[in-house]
Amino acid sequence: MAATLSATALSLLSSPRNLQLVSTDTLDVITGLAYLSNPQNGIEVDDGDIVLTFYANGGVASLRATVVLGVVTLVNNSSIKARNTAVWGGGATSNAFSALDLQTYSIVSATIYSQTNTSYIVSSVPTADTLTVTFSADPGANTVISYIAVTPAT
Repeated sequence: MAATLSATALSLLSSPRNLQLVSTDTLDVITGLAYLSNPQNGIEVDDGDIVLTFYANGGVASLRATVVLGVVTLVNNSSIKARNTAVWGGGATSNAFSALDLQTYSIVSATIYSQTNTSYIVSSVPTADTLTVTFSADPGANTVISYIAVTPAT
């Protein structure tokens, strides 16, 4: 485990408290049973604390702490992803891009990363593992979409 838990003095006064965790571990490891011990870096993690977590490969997640009999477990509160789609060859004004981990209730902000022709995004609609983007015109070859998605935990 390579992790650092931190908090500002002000955030320690709120309830639930907002903490920050930076780790080189994966989200699966972090959300495993008893990832953090109490206290961690002098901070006692309380049940219900919100832990903004920065983890391996640039991932960011908002986790909720559950503490049962002194054992701290971090549960996914939501997921924040920042990704690029695969290259699309164009030829139409909309495309369904593969976008792993998206759900119909995800909140997405999308922008054109690259395109051959001039166009803009009219709409972007998330569904399960898919981001359907409608363009003002055919964006042409080598079209890539950059997006940030927030998926609340259910």
